[in-house]
Parts: sequence; structure tokens; C-alpha cells
Amino acid sequence: MSRKAVAVFLFLGLTALGSQAQTSVKELLDKGGKKLSTDQIKKMASGATLTGVAYQPNNKSFTFAFDLAPGGGLAGNAWTPEWMSPVKGSWTVGKGGLFCTHMPKAPADDRGNCANFYQIGDDLFAAAAPAGQDEAEPGAALQRRKFERIAAGTTAPAPAPAAAASQNK
Repeated sequence: MSRKAVAVFLFLGLTALGSQAQTSVKELLDKGGKKLSTDQIKKMASGATLTGVAYQPNNKSFTFAFDLAPGGGLAGNAWTPEWMSPVKGSWTVGKGGLFCTHMPKAPADDRGNCANFYQIGDDLFAAAAPAGQDEAEPGAALQRRKFERIAAGTTAPAPAPAAAASQNK
């Protein structure tokens, strides 16, 4: 799969309102969930690895793991059982906790691919904010996400299956 095609998949995956999402923003808030603030997102994201599955409306979902450098750099991998691709770009957190990723060649506007984060209990979810808006719609679908920090003396989780890496030539 070409890097341009991967960028398209990443754009759709980080902002997709896929049918696999667990619930809507409104349903999560009605159950006592909370939208995370700008400061909460910055604290969780800076120096962490963001992981999740990006559900696609065309059933071409993929898994991703992005290392989020404190200075705003982003590097990682996206993969399916058929392919794997390295990803590089940047991340920002803007007004109202809007988390955005910026990846070269992704078909996005200048603000990047943006989502709000929500938490209920220990579960963390992202909901895409429509282009030009700083907030996800109440009916927006949620996709499970995780910010992970690797403790000193441990090893990071494998970024992708080995078989997929050999197919990305």
C-alpha cells in the first residue's frame, strides 16, 4: 500500500464516525462521562503512545500506535494483517481540548485531523470534530483510545505484527 493511501486511511481513521464505535458523545455524557480539557489532554498525550483501532466505513479498519513527543512530534505505525506503514507528523491540542494530528499528504485542511477526548471510568474515547468546529457533535460516534506510558525497565509493545512489516516493501 502506498504512503499516500496510508495517509488517506489515517485521515479517515482518526476522524471516522465508524459504525463500530461503542456509543455517542451524548450517551457517554448522559452516563456520567466527562470531556477532557486542554490541560488534561496535554498531560496525557505528551510523551505517551496513543493507540487504538480506526474503524472505517468500508470495513478497512486498521490499528495504530503513535509516539507523541513532548515537543509535538508524532511517529509510529499503522497496520492491518495485510500491510504496515510508518507514520510521521505532529500533534497539537487546541481550544477546548481539541486534539489534532497533522500528517504530511493526509487529505485534511490546515488544522489537521481533530477529535475531542472523553472519559468514563478508566475508558477513554475520541470523537471527531467536524471541519471548522472545535467540538464533536452530540451524536458523534466514539472510538476507544489509550494513552500509554512505558515504565522504565520495561519494553514497549510491538508496533505491528512481523508478517505485516515484511509485506510493506
